Amino acid sequence: MLTASFVASAQPLLPRNKVQSIDVKAIPSNVWTKEPGIRIDETAFTANVLRLPNGILRMYYVSCSAGVCRVLSAISEDDGETWEKEPGSRLEPDFAPGGFVEISILNVFVLPLRNGRFRMYYATLSRRIGEDPARAKNRVFSALCRLDEAKPDLCNWEKEGLRLDVGATGALDNIGVSDPRVIPLPDGRFRMYYSGQDRFLNQRIFSAISADGLSWARESGVRIDLGPAGTSLDFASASQFAVIRLPNGMLRMYYTGGVIGPDFLSNPLRAILSAVSADGLKWFKEPGVSIDLGPAEDEAPDSTNVCCPSILQLSDGRFRMFYTGSADDFATARILSATAPRVPKPPRANAGPDRVANEGEVITFDGSNSFNPDGDPLSYTWDFGDSSDTIGQVITKKYADNGTFTVTLVVADVDTVPQERGGVDADTVAVTINNVPPLVDIAEAVKSTSVGKTLEVCGSFIDPGTADTHTATIDWGDGTPLASATVSKKAKTACGSHIYTQGGNFTVTLRVKDDDGGEGWDTIRITVHLPAGALGALPMLTLQDVKSKVMARHIVAFIAEGIGIKSIAVEIFDLRGRKIFSDEALSNELIWQLQSDHGTMVANGVYLYVVTVRGFDGSLIRREVRKLVVLR
Repeated sequence: MLTASFVASAQPLLPRNKVQSIDVKAIPSNVWTKEPGIRIDETAFTANVLRLPNGILRMYYVSCSAGVCRVLSAISEDDGETWEKEPGSRLEPDFAPGGFVEISILNVFVLPLRNGRFRMYYATLSRRIGEDPARAKNRVFSALCRLDEAKPDLCNWEKEGLRLDVGATGALDNIGVSDPRVIPLPDGRFRMYYSGQDRFLNQRIFSAISADGLSWARESGVRIDLGPAGTSLDFASASQFAVIRLPNGMLRMYYTGGVIGPDFLSNPLRAILSAVSADGLKWFKEPGVSIDLGPAEDEAPDSTNVCCPSILQLSDGRFRMFYTGSADDFATARILSATAPRVPKPPRANAGPDRVANEGEVITFDGSNSFNPDGDPLSYTWDFGDSSDTIGQVITKKYADNGTFTVTLVVADVDTVPQERGGVDADTVAVTINNVPPLVDIAEAVKSTSVGKTLEVCGSFIDPGTADTHTATIDWGDGTPLASATVSKKAKTACGSHIYTQGGNFTVTLRVKDDDGGEGWDTIRITVHLPAGALGALPMLTLQDVKSKVMARHIVAFIAEGIGIKSIAVEIFDLRGRKIFSDEALSNELIWQLQSDHGTMVANGVYLYVVTVRGFDGSLIRREVRKLVVLR
């Protein structure tokens, strides 16, 4: 079965209410270079080119002889550089269903249907049977392809009748309609773009909508209107066009602009211009000219007129435009061509999933899932949301502070040919960084001083949140108020000093807190000695009491309360006199976790313990036996 692909593919259009304005600078390149030579060397115009499944191209075009214009065809096996004309005509002007007489065919467009068949839309100068020939007007008709059994790659075209008549009296298309170009829409409907002629013979581009490609309803408004008089190349007419879809989903229309009038014989159609649209209804004209007149001094074959573009994408990704050019009058109209660089497809950035990490933790960001549809190399730029950035496909990053950050990856097409660069794309990920409290360390485990002397305690700290600020406090363990410590941000230390007024063993706690509330600490045991000669002046018995206190389910603390206490020792016996535990602490407090010296938990019951308390001079302050009940 004969099938073909069509250039304006049925991709989703942007919602109409989303279309506000378009930055035409962001649209892919629209630069055309004319090719030498002539593609169809006879009186020919309004080419329409299709690519067949076997790669061969077929061009339908209008050619005129003896005052009659008809549809012919040619094929090409080299992407449209050379063409071989096919014998016979594809469509002749004749009677059309619905009571019309076709006088001459003006232009043609062939649409591949979803069922693999083809429908030809064509405009003719026509009149109703019995109508005055002087009242003939341009109208749009259609024909359906019936495969030729003798030549299965050719169609026998059966006329279907009128598709679009002239507009109502006073409408901007009430004199004639022509140049049909049809694209399928995502919802299964079809949109026809056509040119309409008003009573001043000016032409504009309009559109109509259809559910079946046969019955058409006009859409309100003008798609391409006339430009400013005297300053634009389309102030007299906008007609004879082609529509393609760009890789970014937008539509581009190449249309013929006229500066005096649409009369091909005497008034030049000066240039092929372009416009773009996101929804197919609202169009924005692009600056510049796609195809301009050739130089007259070089006797260029398009020095007088250019019109009627048809666009085809080549196998190497470039585009070829077939257009009609003439050197002086209608009889010299030939089909010429120009090429444009391939329209690069925009890259797609992929920054990976959202991340959760801690301050100072190494995070790997991987952009390798980004891709370029054209296969060109990409550059990778990362913005971490904390006023830092870097480049590279896979990179690592540490955050100096907690918070939520938006990381942006920007990828850019860096093709060596500037015209073939597909632009940039960006992707973002959310990164949540948790606060980490500082880690505090007092290097010394035990330190000693004397009553009345200044004692300095310093600790270092590490905080992976390098942007944090810190404060520190010291609890000297002697009941005095909590004291501030001096913090060195550069050295990462916290220091404080204190003068003890009594002897004994004290637990000193250094706490460092960051500005996000994270806190770390470390402790040191301080032994405070009495001054020399002070022992003789003090009574030998300075112990006030010895208590046992349950701290938790499996923890008992033996505490000696008094002044001048150097150590406390405890021995625990069962009622049979067997020693089950003994230990000594160089402080006034000893912890027992209800375990024997062998590491086993003791049973519930009654036990005896001997507590021995000694002073700083080693003298025995008290040694006594007490009873302890273990009940869990």
